[in-house]
Amino acid sequence: MRFAASLTLIFVFAQISIGQTVRTFVTPDSLTTGSTFNYIITAQYASNQYSPVFPDSTAFSDAIEFRSVQRFRGVSSRDSVVYELQFFALNDTIIGPKEVTFNSSEGSVSVNTSSVNLYFVSLLDETSAELRDLKPLFLFGRSWFWLMLFLIAVFITAILLYRYRSKFVKKEPIQETPKQEIPPFVSPFDTLFREINELRNIQIYSDDNFRGFYTKLSDAFRLYFEDVYFIPALESTTREVIRDVQRKGVDDRVVLLLNNLLKESDMVKFAKYRATEDQALKALNVAEQLVKLVQRADYDRISQLRISYQAKYGLREGYHKTSIQSDNAMLEGNL
Repeated sequence: MRFAASLTLIFVFAQISIGQTVRTFVTPDSLTTGSTFNYIITAQYASNQYSPVFPDSTAFSDAIEFRSVQRFRGVSSRDSVVYELQFFALNDTIIGPKEVTFNSSEGSVSVNTSSVNLYFVSLLDETSAELRDLKPLFLFGRSWFWLMLFLIAVFITAILLYRYRSKFVKKEPIQETPKQEIPPFVSPFDTLFREINELRNIQIYSDDNFRGFYTKLSDAFRLYFEDVYFIPALESTTREVIRDVQRKGVDDRVVLLLNNLLKESDMVKFAKYRATEDQALKALNVAEQLVKLVQRADYDRISQLRISYQAKYGLREGYHKTSIQSDNAMLEGNL
């Protein structure tokens, strides 16, 4: 009886351990700085039991820049994910193991990929590395007569053109430039609040697997932190955004919620993760909590932004140029 139970357990664990396998390779593997290449992960698993989650754009180092990702389905038990990456290292580099998670109703199983070597190829010719001796300067003979003659001709031509213009060309009346209307200051928080409030009608995003919902959610918070903290959030990866807001001294609770939202958005947008309506609603609740936190934390900073804007365009009386410079210095100094 004990032998039969032991044999059954060994069979079950063997199925779990060998039921999911991953392989990794790159093409090409010899690269110059700036070259693009494909990093491919193939996964073999029981499709009726597991759903794989592949690494997202944040899984790569600074020397390897993420460009795009595509997922291809082969037979029913095999998937392939092709990452388009760009190589910026100056020496041989290793892409370390990446975690692939297989989710099922009974739990999750994680499998790590193998490391992949990337070989750096220099464009410099070793035989031409040494500089050749410089040749001495060659002095050309100069004829001052022709130079003086040319300058005299230019001077006479300029006088004739000036007289012609003064005599025959009519001077057009100077038109006053109409005074430009200065728009009122728009608070970045008001913009963020409006964008998140519009996401409440979540059913309109279900047709594209809530990809549009997560894109609008991510961009709303990226734009807010770019306008308030002066960081390039819209053009940065999630890891770079979190690093920049931490350097600005943002509250740890804000950083934690922001990191969770941006990572979940990246999974839906880039890793082809299929989100459900319940997951989107939970993400919306987290976003509303984050809005309340930044409203309290950034009240003084946004007030200072409003004062500087009004002073810059002359909308605030009794506010001198020195005050504007002082306000800008305070904002850049991380209020």
